Formats: sequence, structure tokens, C-alpha cells
Amino acid sequence: METKPDKYIERKKMSKNKIINVVTCFIVNKDAKVLIETRSDECNLDNGKIDLCSGHIESGEEPKDAMLRELKEELSIENVSKNLQKVYAKYIDIGKRHYYITFFYLKLEKKINIVINKDEVNRIDWIDMEECFSQMRNGNIRIPKSSEYEELFEEVRKANKYSQNN
Repeated sequence: METKPDKYIERKKMSKNKIINVVTCFIVNKDAKVLIETRSDECNLDNGKIDLCSGHIESGEEPKDAMLRELKEELSIENVSKNLQKVYAKYIDIGKRHYYITFFYLKLEKKINIVINKDEVNRIDWIDMEECFSQMRNGNIRIPKSSEYEELFEEVRKANKYSQNN
């Protein structure tokens, strides 16, 4: 369940601070394991941290297009538009930063060749979905920590259950 409209929110001043529009994706394999990345030491932002595939939305870009771009840039995952589904979007304030995060779910029905971009990702791992949620709750995954993610987790569980039944 979204707390704000579905439409992409333009980057704009919010008092002296702007909204930072980002996308992130739960990439789930047939075993209900979620792909997590360790950010590259070459990254100029949060290098070495654990993350889901994510990134900023470019000016004029729609969230789904941004997510497809990030999947390709970071992991060489392409041609997944029809399987990529938006599951949640949320405003989150952290200190003086204001984020609008659009979350996606991507079920990988078959094994694909993932080639990581070493400029952005050091390595990938697959972890149990509930473990991923626990890591997010504890702030161990780079996504801004929020106590309001239980709705998000439920939407990801529903998407996963639906994809398993089809």
C-alpha cells in the first residue's frame, strides 16, 4: 500500500532540502533468495556497504525506466521489463534528507548470467528473503532504515507468493 501518489515526484526544493528520488529492487530467484550486492570500493558513496540493486532517478526519468537502467548498469540484467513490478513507494525522512523510494520486485524464473559492474559492485550473494528483511530492519542494508517497512515486506511476500503460483 503506497502512502503517496504513484507518479514520479520531480526533484525540487523542500525548504532548503530536496527530495532524493531513488529506486531499489528485490531480485528474487526460484528458491526465494534475494540478491544483495556489496558496493564496490570504487564507488564514491557508501563503498563496501551491503545493498539491493538501487540508484537515483535521473531528471525526467520514470521510476521503472530508472530501475531497468540500474539493473543493466550494475548487473547486466536486461529484457525484464514485463517481469519487473512496482510493489511499494514511500517518503522517508532521515535527518535533513528527504527520500522518495520506489521499490520493485523482479522474479528470476530461470538462472541467468549476471555480470557485475566492478565499478559499482564488488560481489553478489543470495540470502533468504526473511533474512533480507531482518537486515533491512537492523539497518545493515544501505537502504534508509525505517520502522515502517513491514508494509513493504508484506507486499514483497505477496508478489513472491503470486509468482510462485503462476
